Amino acid sequence: MTRRALGDLTGAIADFMEAIDRAPKLPAPISMIETIVTLKPESEWRVVMQPRWHSDTAWLNWCRPALRFVWPDERRNTKAEILEELNQNAAIPGVLPTWLQPIQTRLVMLQTGFRAMRGAKIYGSDLKEIERVGLQMEQLLKKVPGAVDVVADRLVGKPYLEYEIDREAAARYCVRIRDIQEVIEIAIGGERLTTTVEGRERYPIRVRYPRELRGRFEDLEHILVPTSTGAHVPIAQVAKLTFRIGPQEIKNENGLLVGDVTLNTRDRDEISVVEEAERLLQSERKQSDELVAAGRHAEASLIVPPGYYWTWSGQFENQRRAMERLSLLVPLVLLSMVFSLYFSFGKWWLVILVFLDIAVPVSGGFIGLMFYGANLSVAVWVGFIALIGVSDDDSVVMLTYLENLFREKPP
Repeated sequence: MTRRALGDLTGAIADFMEAIDRAPKLPAPISMIETIVTLKPESEWRVVMQPRWHSDTAWLNWCRPALRFVWPDERRNTKAEILEELNQNAAIPGVLPTWLQPIQTRLVMLQTGFRAMRGAKIYGSDLKEIERVGLQMEQLLKKVPGAVDVVADRLVGKPYLEYEIDREAAARYCVRIRDIQEVIEIAIGGERLTTTVEGRERYPIRVRYPRELRGRFEDLEHILVPTSTGAHVPIAQVAKLTFRIGPQEIKNENGLLVGDVTLNTRDRDEISVVEEAERLLQSERKQSDELVAAGRHAEASLIVPPGYYWTWSGQFENQRRAMERLSLLVPLVLLSMVFSLYFSFGKWWLVILVFLDIAVPVSGGFIGLMFYGANLSVAVWVGFIALIGVSDDDSVVMLTYLENLFREKPP
């Protein structure tokens, strides 16, 4: 998958590495493949054309170099464009890519269990129903502006081979149930006996049947099981081998099974995306309940059975808690500034003048955020608090100087 996705991006990709296995402490399914992509320096990225107002104007050829210096008509590829191209080239059936920073991925998975920045946890008692609700939510959440990499867990769909032991047949052949289970566990699954040490390298030693004796479905029925008389019988005589589809992972929280619908955000702040997504889901659920009550099940877009529900989780919870604290602390700080300024100068109009002085740089800060397309976050609000403090100090210094000057030399 990675080689196909990176085939057309040799101008930006320096190297990549795939990890098929998983770390033992991470809540990741065995079907997850982790790919670490290393980018070249931005100066080596692919150059793309960006038409400007002067690009097709022939009579401006005499000043084209100066115009290109101010409004260049070519630029380097951006990271967002690289991610978009990766998503397009990685559009393979059954593959659902999500792009995060390596350390960020570890922190998010350890904190919330998600493979993305945020998501909804669906609780219920049946994995098939949870998967169905998750797939419906996935289609709805893709409509939310700013929501990207929307992926619902595929909980059911893993192939399983199961042996159903026939206890009557085992008793007839004098085969112990434990012997059948050990043959299934060791001969087919394998058992780790020891570890060989070769310098700094460690290799596990496992014992099981060779691949030519267990590679096909028919071969698994001919595995021999020992009897109490010393003879051996095929396992098909004492157990029935069946093939079925089952869950690829089972997770539970609060005494219920749980499935995830994860997403990332781009070009919007996290809290507003989650709030809009929740409003959309609640609206669709209410409308779907009305359609189901009217007998129009096919038109319902989100059917949630009784006893099933979802909750939101992710890194946005930290921002929400911080914003709740800031909504309490900032008014208190501003109120304390009002009284401290009044007690210092003794004039209300000077207090108003100081706050007008504070409003000017704060307005410039919001204009700068709009110009650069930045989203409001805890770090942004901390910067505004520092800006308010600096503006307040400057105003107090200037007013103190002017007050002393007018006291010595009245106008």
